[in-house]
Amino acid sequence: MAAEQQSYIRRATAKNSPIVYWQLSSLWQERYDVADRPMEGRMDPFFFVTKTKNFIPHEYPCRTEFKRSFSGRRPKPAAGFEATRWWLPFGSPRVDLSGFWFR
Repeated sequence: MAAEQQSYIRRATAKNSPIVYWQLSSLWQERYDVADRPMEGRMDPFFFVTKTKNFIPHEYPCRTEFKRSFSGRRPKPAAGFEATRWWLPFGSPRVDLSGFWFR
C-alpha cells in the first residue's frame, strides 16, 4: 500500500473509544484442529426458524479449546506486516455474532 494510502484516513482515537477502521495485510492462516467431541448444551429448537439472527446458544468445541489456549495471552505477529487494504466498520462474512472467526 502506498504511503498516501496509509495516511489518508488518519485521525486521533479518544481514550476508551473503539477503533472504527483497520489497515489489513494479506491474510495469514493456519489450521487449529482439536480432538472430535460432542458439543455441550442443548440445541434451541427455534434456531432453525430464525432467518436474521442465526444465534447459536452453545459453543463449538473448537471455540472452547481456542479460548482455553489463548485467553490471557498477548497476540504475537506470525509474519511481517505490510498494509494492503482498509477494513471499514461494515459486516464481515468471516465473523459470527460472537466475533469468533471459524472455518
